[in-house]
Amino acid sequence: MRWAPPAVAALCLASAAAAQAVMPAAPPPCVVATPTPVVVPPCVVATPAPVGPPPVAAPTVTAPPPVPAVPVAPPAAGGGAKAFPRGFLWGTATSSYQIEGAVNEGGRGPSIWDTFCKQPGAVVNGECGTVATDHYHKYEEDLDLLVALGVKVYRFSIAWSRLYPVGETTGEPLPDGVAFYNNLIDGLVRRNITPAATLYHWDLPAALEHWAVEGPKRDNLINAFGHYSRTCFRLYGDRVKHWLTLNEPWVAAIIGHVVGEHAPGHTEKPGTEGYVAAHALLLGHLRSARIYKDEFQTAQRGLIGLTLNSDWHIPFDAADPADVEAAARNTEFVLGHFAHPIFGAGDYPPRMKAIVGDRLPAFTAAEVAGLQGSADFFGLNHYTTRRVKAQAPWAPPEGNYWADILTEDKPDPAWAQTPMGWSVVPSGFKALLLHIQATYAPKGGIWVMENGLAADGEVSAASLNATAAVERQSFFSGYLGAMQEAITQGADVRAYCIWSLLDNCTWAGVAVGRDARGRVGVVLGGQGVPGDGWAGPEFELTRPTVGALPCPLAPCSRVLVAQSSGPSAMTSALALCGWTLRTPTASARPNPSLGGTRRSLRPTRSVRERWGRRGDGRGVSGVVWSHVSSAAAG
Repeated sequence: MRWAPPAVAALCLASAAAAQAVMPAAPPPCVVATPTPVVVPPCVVATPAPVGPPPVAAPTVTAPPPVPAVPVAPPAAGGGAKAFPRGFLWGTATSSYQIEGAVNEGGRGPSIWDTFCKQPGAVVNGECGTVATDHYHKYEEDLDLLVALGVKVYRFSIAWSRLYPVGETTGEPLPDGVAFYNNLIDGLVRRNITPAATLYHWDLPAALEHWAVEGPKRDNLINAFGHYSRTCFRLYGDRVKHWLTLNEPWVAAIIGHVVGEHAPGHTEKPGTEGYVAAHALLLGHLRSARIYKDEFQTAQRGLIGLTLNSDWHIPFDAADPADVEAAARNTEFVLGHFAHPIFGAGDYPPRMKAIVGDRLPAFTAAEVAGLQGSADFFGLNHYTTRRVKAQAPWAPPEGNYWADILTEDKPDPAWAQTPMGWSVVPSGFKALLLHIQATYAPKGGIWVMENGLAADGEVSAASLNATAAVERQSFFSGYLGAMQEAITQGADVRAYCIWSLLDNCTWAGVAVGRDARGRVGVVLGGQGVPGDGWAGPEFELTRPTVGALPCPLAPCSRVLVAQSSGPSAMTSALALCGWTLRTPTASARPNPSLGGTRRSLRPTRSVRERWGRRGDGRGVSGVVWSHVSSAAAG
């Protein structure tokens, strides 16, 4: 999910991480009346993005960084003040396709998201990650931002096709890709930030097509993922001690192969293909985890897991056994589909097997034994709670994933809603954490790898500086407080990462909001002149060197260029943060003949798709970009 933490959320995380503060029950945690100003790095003058691969990697750090001690078990529940466990890890996260750009540099091959975005109508306005936030060229500035935010863990993903362009099963990786991730990891180590690397965050090499494969094609896909994983462990495992094999495999399987709103965009076999893809993803996790544990873990002394997405589901009518069963079934089909084989009995949940029958692929005895306990920690991405009601049965002859779940969303009118229709229910987060602890008791604890929200009206400095900050402060106070309460009641939660560090491509979403004075956004790179709806002159925003909060327009230390009908619409709000608005020099302007030197992003506030279902079993589709990334999932 994709959202960039504002200053107030960063302050909450930084203060909590630094002091492991003991917070009273009231007021909620991380509510600060007067935030201490954050000193941020001076802005770097905008220059054309470099051409070609990143600089040749400096010699890698030979001595591995200290491995963070595994936090002690959470305190027993009891009265009095509550605290996060000693050693609790605070961080933020991104993914490769959403931020790197440079899709045609260094020999990188296309991913399924590169090809999916080119399909007519697949994404809003045909947007894609060709340039994204240009992290490939600007990673040093982004790492400085991590220091400014005060986080101690950075979760990023490695682009498979940047190392192996067609998903090769043998051979050495591309040197430019190797150099880029060496530079990134070394930069984190130098800044005393713990790297956590995700091997697969949905950007499958396009040559491998998709995960809904069986027989020899599945064998080839698993072999390719194993070869890629082994290469990453070999090249980076001396410094990376926290690995995730997969990010949100439910999304990759169901949204990509049933709903069709994510790559590869399949919808033809809703009763089988999602299950086949999920099965292959689990076998890919097994192969990768087995390689690490058998060949690298003893020497490198690291951990390997994966991160699963799940909402919490509560019954529409707690007195109706059908609704109670529906809520449990929904959680099992989303979370249990992957958690049960890995953290449970090594196989799919019994309820799921009974409902799906022979449409659900079967594991061999060896696979069951291998999957069970194959993760050293339980990664969790969570954003919302859903109240569900049992549906009347409907069973198409060929089967349908949604007919297997048989639930209908019935949000509580009392719940606050985010702009993408997600309910803000901190108590659901607490309940989910306690459910995971009671059901699976993961030996390495629960690591919250994504959590965040999108705030409405993010189209001007004034709206960001007022409404969004208040909304996010309330959100994080609620969710961090709920997590803390779950810990005191026995949930072994050991880490928390906000989504996301940077503006980014948000996979799918709905464009909402537009400034009445004209669109306001950030131009950040080389996709040519601004598109439809952009009007007015360009202005640079220059960051002060000391004593000011980060600009509300973006959470980074780069020169930003705002598109507006004029400077008067923004001057007052920017002045509150100590920023200056000025006309850029001619040398800093994009050169249309060269396709521009900054990235052009549409400034609409982005959102992640809400996977609620309409009558046809599909959700809302589209991809949008934002000047402040605000999607909630990734």
